[in-house]
Amino acid sequence: MNSTLIDVQKNGAICTLTINRPEALNALNQSVLSAFSDILDRLENDSGVRVVVLTGQGKAFVAGADIAEMKSLTPAEASDFATLGASVFRRLEVMDQTVIAAVNGFALGGGASWQWPLISGWLPRRRSSVNLKSVWGLYPDSPGPRDFLVLSVLPRLRK
Repeated sequence: MNSTLIDVQKNGAICTLTINRPEALNALNQSVLSAFSDILDRLENDSGVRVVVLTGQGKAFVAGADIAEMKSLTPAEASDFATLGASVFRRLEVMDQTVIAAVNGFALGGGASWQWPLISGWLPRRRSSVNLKSVWGLYPDSPGPRDFLVLSVLPRLRK
């Protein structure tokens, strides 16, 4: 399983997904999210994979949504883009496999949101996480801590 946008490496029961857009700080555009969706289709049905590790190529984990691409979208296209992003994010949250965010650099905007509901691990001196919307007192741009608690933690505590 390989994509030019997402490198997929399987090593036994561990599958590492590396977002490969270092020139854009691994910003999530429609192509990356579509590639993620295709890869998740295969991984969700792969009983041999027990752990999925997400990381980014270069100096960033994920810089959030690709604003350069978003500025040219029509309202309908922007809605489709947001729906695709939310779908991929939700699928990562509810996968049977354990998903680990190996934050190896900047995690900005939606990239910071991506790490919250996943088990986060990082290389200590190279990690930086910023969600400016939180600093400004606005809601996160993608599902975040509240959704994580309500949709992921509480149901697991009940088991």
